[in-house]
Amino acid sequence: MALLLFPLRNVPDDEAEDIRDVLSENSISFYETTAGNWGISMPAIWLSDESQLEQAREAINSYQEERKQVLQEEEYAKLKQSGQADTFLKNLRRAIPTS
Repeated sequence: MALLLFPLRNVPDDEAEDIRDVLSENSISFYETTAGNWGISMPAIWLSDESQLEQAREAINSYQEERKQVLQEEEYAKLKQSGQADTFLKNLRRAIPTS
């Protein structure tokens, strides 16, 4: 019996592609369903072999942790470049009440 592994509704295309790559690189067999012509079906990645569930979850969790780290670093770099990033002095000024 197939298991729902990763729902794809509202998932960015690059993340969905990365998930497919991670599963393929780890030799995890899967298939994909789309939202269909009217967009009411469930777009998702399904696991074909239940015995690979733990391996698949570990691979996806590892990928998502890396992705989170990269996105946070990119966001911080943008804020820093625009001068909006928090600094020690900005935090200190916010913490000390001015009367």
